[in-house]
Amino acid sequence: MGLYTHELNILQHNLHIPFRCRIFTATLFFTMLQPSAITIPLKFDGQNYREWAFCVETVLGGYGLVTHLIGTCPTATSDGSNSAAITTWLNDDGRVKSAIVTSMKPSLMMSLQPYKTAKEMWDYLQKRYVQVSGAHLHTLMQGLRGLQQDELSIDDYYAAFDRFMGPVLSMVPASTAACEGCSKKTKFIEQFLMYQFVMGLRSEFEPVRAQLLNQTVSPSMSDVLASLTAEETRLHSLSPARSVLAPHSVLAAPQKAGISTSSPFPPCEHCKKPTRRSENCFIKYPEKLADYRSRRSARARGTTPKGSVSVAAASPVGTSQSSWVLDSGASFHVTSDHSQLVDCRTVHDGTSVQTADGTPCSITHQGSLSNSHFSVPHVSLVPQLSMNLLSVGQITDQNCFIGFDDSSCFIQDRQSGTVIGTGHRRRDSSNLYILDTLRLPSSAASTAHASFATASSASSFAKWHHRLGHLCGSRLSTLISSGCLGHVSIES
Repeated sequence: MGLYTHELNILQHNLHIPFRCRIFTATLFFTMLQPSAITIPLKFDGQNYREWAFCVETVLGGYGLVTHLIGTCPTATSDGSNSAAITTWLNDDGRVKSAIVTSMKPSLMMSLQPYKTAKEMWDYLQKRYVQVSGAHLHTLMQGLRGLQQDELSIDDYYAAFDRFMGPVLSMVPASTAACEGCSKKTKFIEQFLMYQFVMGLRSEFEPVRAQLLNQTVSPSMSDVLASLTAEETRLHSLSPARSVLAPHSVLAAPQKAGISTSSPFPPCEHCKKPTRRSENCFIKYPEKLADYRSRRSARARGTTPKGSVSVAAASPVGTSQSSWVLDSGASFHVTSDHSQLVDCRTVHDGTSVQTADGTPCSITHQGSLSNSHFSVPHVSLVPQLSMNLLSVGQITDQNCFIGFDDSSCFIQDRQSGTVIGTGHRRRDSSNLYILDTLRLPSSAASTAHASFATASSASSFAKWHHRLGHLCGSRLSTLISSGCLGHVSIES
């Protein structure tokens, strides 16, 4: 406070100033003496350490306090000449500690209690959340190999790629400026990651990709992003109204022709969907879903118009994420859980489904459901949905019969007569039919079985024709219809 003695004396001796003005002036002066609190714009939640650490270093650099993350308190001299500098350092270190603690999730704050300086806190967090193990590197490289642009924009695709690339580059040992070999190795690694990024682009960027890969001097990642962003802008300008494939319906309501999908109301405050009002949100008010479903069912009298059903897949009602719902309105089998599928392949044709509120949801992959209870081919992955659906239409297309009663359902293979699936009806507000097991025959097996059955029936018909002395076809058909000759197909 010695630096401000003269200013304080002025305040004390300015008695000619009115009392209220003296109080205001003194308050303003002392407020200016107090250092402002440091605010970190990003909250650390235990999963975003890399982004949070970047924010902390940047903000502290703006205050000139970033050295507190790597330095220690100066040592006091014997004559106490640097006591003011030590006090200033301790105050600044307290501000840095406060900034770190207040930018963390409350459940993580107490883990920093044993540490007394900002550097100790920083070292602890870095040691805890920065992984340099081989297993972590292997996981990151797997993520890079499997990442594709699909429906993402260039910026979103790069953001997803950077979540893998950043930790990988942080594991590369730092190179010295004087070591030319180290610099070349680091540049090679960066080029490898750039090539991995470019190879994951959609096919519409093929001309730019070929140009980037054929350059004599490999471009930097910033040059790549600039070229791709320019090409993305050009493609958008060529097709301002891009054609959209007609969406298939999965637990969806049909849109009437000539009615705009835009809404004069603001988006839902809960789910943020622009086509849904807050007071009618099925996710926030699941009881309204049951009412909507019952009214629609009563209006339809048990029939569902083409391209529509009675419930919304985007709003689960007491249904487990692992349950499979038998749905008569689904165009095909869908799930939102990637782990349920095997032999997955990426879908690039832009196929989508539409929920009851008109929201389009893209199909990203297709695979097969295969576990101890289910064997179902051709299942589509729709991450935006929240229910697993098995299409009645897709099942019956495989020459299967589906039966229902008030408490259960079953699926029967028409060729063999074998029951290949069973399920139960939930006794709650949803009243959905949940399949417990289903093993559909593969397409090849069904075709082979049908051909074999047809050939066998034809052979039996011919044998009976010869055995009965070339009996005329009409009388032989009468005997077959009465069951006297066993199972023989009349059509044969």
